[in-house]
Amino acid sequence: MGQHSDGNQLRWVQRGSALAVLLLGWAFILVQNNFHVTPPVVFLSLGFFAAVSAIYTLFRTGATAVAPEDESASVVGWGTPTSLLGELEREKRTLLKAIKEAEFDQQMGKLSKVDADQMIGVYRARAIEVIKEIDVLNTATGSAGSVRDRILREARARIEVENRATESSKKRPGGQAAGDGNDKQAAKKKKRADALQDAVSSAKADIAEAKAAAKADVAEAKHDLADAKAAAKADIENAEADARRDASEDDTSEDKAEAAADLADAKSAAEADVADARAAAKADIAEAKAHVTEAKAEAKHQVADAVLADEAGAKADAAEAKIDDDAAAASKPDHKEATS
Repeated sequence: MGQHSDGNQLRWVQRGSALAVLLLGWAFILVQNNFHVTPPVVFLSLGFFAAVSAIYTLFRTGATAVAPEDESASVVGWGTPTSLLGELEREKRTLLKAIKEAEFDQQMGKLSKVDADQMIGVYRARAIEVIKEIDVLNTATGSAGSVRDRILREARARIEVENRATESSKKRPGGQAAGDGNDKQAAKKKKRADALQDAVSSAKADIAEAKAAAKADVAEAKHDLADAKAAAKADIENAEADARRDASEDDTSEDKAEAAADLADAKSAAEADVADARAAAKADIAEAKAHVTEAKAEAKHQVADAVLADEAGAKADAAEAKIDDDAAAASKPDHKEATS
């Protein structure tokens, strides 16, 4: 109690001294300026106040650093000392955090399984002991108790450590995300491969359809040409039959000449029909070939677009994976700092 009173008196003396120095300085500034309150005087007074405050703060900091600590209540010091229970709680948090970081390093490939298991085993054993000590301090008697109590305390400590580790692995973005990220990348890669395969299959189907249509057009053109030839042949045969019939009759020379002219006209018309049919057939065949060529070109464009889309998707996935890795590395605290 006496130390507390002395500390309060010393603190008020320090504050009074600082206030006196501040007032004397302001009075000196006003006297030198004939008590004219001008902007320069105000700024100078504020600067003097800042200087006195800085000196007072530095003095308080130095006094706190060299002052002896009091276990009951420190007046000069700015913080209360940590109890044994607080130290154990802090050590428990540090150990659990170290376990999480070791598991994370193993999942990220920075630690081998053997090293990670060894480190986690050491941290877990110490964490269990610390939790047991905390449990003992939290009991009413503060003693270890009976054998049954010690067994229950051991079980509770192990369960708490395992639960904390499980929660950490679920919340850690890099833990499950390492496996999920690989599955996600594999799914995207399969999707791109399926899209490329679909594009190739569609292109092949389009080409096959164009070829079938062209084949049908060619067959139809040939059929039309054959029909034209047959019709022309029939017309010529009919004209020849008419000419022979007219020649067998007792017709005049004029009638025979007319029959010969009709036969010539029939042959010319038949030849013209055949020529038109042949030209139409050639045009149909050329058009069918053009359709096939166009279908092939379109199929090539589809496949090329699918390949470009696949390459772009692969680059995007690689960039996304790199961003995820950088984010995981940036969010991961230093393992040494966690265990120090």
